[in-house]
Amino acid sequence: MLHLKQLKHLDLSNNDFGGIKIPGFIGSLKNLRYLNLSRSRFGGTIPPQLSELRILSLGNFYSAFMEEELTSMRNMHWLSSLHRLHHLDMSGVDLSKVTDWLQPSGNNFMDSSLVLKGLSSVGRNLISLDISFCGISTSVLDALHNLTSLLSLDLSRNELTKTISKSFANLCNLRRINLEENYFSNISLTSVVESFFECKLPRLESLYLGSSRLSGQLPYEIGGLTYLVDLQLGNNGLVGMIPDSVGRLSSLETLGLSDNQLKGSLPDGVGQLSKLVVLDISNNLLTGVLTKSHFVKLVRLKILMGSGNNLTLRSRLANWIPSFRLLMLALNSWDLGPQFPSWLQVHMDLIYLDISNARISSTMPDSFWRSFPNLSYLDMSQNHIHGILPGILAPLEVLDVSSNEFGGPLPQLSNSSLPLILDLSNNSFSGSLRHLLCAKSEKGLAVLNLANNHLSGVIPDFWQKWPRLSFLNMENNNLSGTIPTTLGSLSSLGSLNICFTNFVFLTGKETNSKDEFNFSPYEDMDALGSASLVIKGREDTYSTILGLVMALDLSCNNFSGQILINS
Repeated sequence: MLHLKQLKHLDLSNNDFGGIKIPGFIGSLKNLRYLNLSRSRFGGTIPPQLSELRILSLGNFYSAFMEEELTSMRNMHWLSSLHRLHHLDMSGVDLSKVTDWLQPSGNNFMDSSLVLKGLSSVGRNLISLDISFCGISTSVLDALHNLTSLLSLDLSRNELTKTISKSFANLCNLRRINLEENYFSNISLTSVVESFFECKLPRLESLYLGSSRLSGQLPYEIGGLTYLVDLQLGNNGLVGMIPDSVGRLSSLETLGLSDNQLKGSLPDGVGQLSKLVVLDISNNLLTGVLTKSHFVKLVRLKILMGSGNNLTLRSRLANWIPSFRLLMLALNSWDLGPQFPSWLQVHMDLIYLDISNARISSTMPDSFWRSFPNLSYLDMSQNHIHGILPGILAPLEVLDVSSNEFGGPLPQLSNSSLPLILDLSNNSFSGSLRHLLCAKSEKGLAVLNLANNHLSGVIPDFWQKWPRLSFLNMENNNLSGTIPTTLGSLSSLGSLNICFTNFVFLTGKETNSKDEFNFSPYEDMDALGSASLVIKGREDTYSTILGLVMALDLSCNNFSGQILINS
């Protein structure tokens, strides 16, 4: 690489260099404009000769599960020569050991105030700065005031705890501020918004303050930030009502207010946000009735997450044809009934739908499944939907219709629609399992819950076709005959529950038991959903740790014979 004298773009990211120091020869590549060493496990500091560098990425993701160490730097001297730097990403770099953040600015600046050492020479050029997850404290904020060209600042996941009222006083060009997952305890959102006006930041476009322990109400003044495109305030301690002034945020595309304690009704002003794409108000204390006025101008809305509130969509909207077409919709615990909401079928592009516990007590239209060819996640549990569940055509990964009043035979699943997670428990399904389990799928079932139905007959003996099955519950049915020997081939099975059935014999087939359980069809364990398991009369519901459950329940039967487990 020493011979590549004209090299301008070098990307060594996403490798493993074992913690060695950044090679000194990179300093001889004096024409470099772009250098990306993120997630490469390099150590040391950047060679100071790279004076032409415009973009530098040193981001290093930290994973508590993999126990990776953060890159650590003890000084920022190496930055002083990067006069032309525009974009700097140091997310995940441990800066908590830096001892020279602040020093007198000397002759390089118009004033002698304290500045961020190292960034002093690039202060007038730097456009983007990412020092998230770096272990820095609130005192560092005051050292940023000289970065007058800054457009984007990411300080998320640090140790910022104190007021930020004057921290951005000179950063009048800022358009994006990310302060998520800090701990501004006892600081009200009102004081934060007021500080942005004091610092002359009314043209702010993106504000991220999620999981920051902010308190207080959403101030009426927030409507004055009319240039806002993204506003994320989820998972804080916000109380009170949502002010109608949010309707003045005419540029808003994303509004995130989830996991707070907001109450009252959803203001009509939300319905005026004609550019809104994402609305997340889930897990609050909102009440009241929604009408067409709440959606009248939301022509671009794609994601509506409102679960965990007590809102009502009146039945008079049964023939409502929304002006928007959703991709994701979650209305758990809303009152959508008693009739099945026919307006859902307008949203033919849906990939995620949760209408669980929505007080629906009618039959499901036969055309329902044909309306959503791309549906991947469907939760209709905890309603009173009755009738026969028809054949399912959508390419589902999660299907939960538990705790309803479905009857008749189990649904016929096509090869492409067999989910990874299938929960049909607590209904009145009857008949055989065979046609359900005969379906073929490249993905294969991971979770199957058929508990508390009226299923009968024998269990088919072809379980070897489901090698990914980790949770199987068939308790409280009318199944009979012998336990199929192919259950022993399910090496990923963590929970098997067939109690309260009518089996009379258990073969001595050896089972394949593993000391280490490692099943995760989803990177996010939450995607597994939830399931219940009864042990000695106590019912436990598993959700986020469902993939880790390991249990075998054969109680209340007439089994005989042996169960042999390999050591």
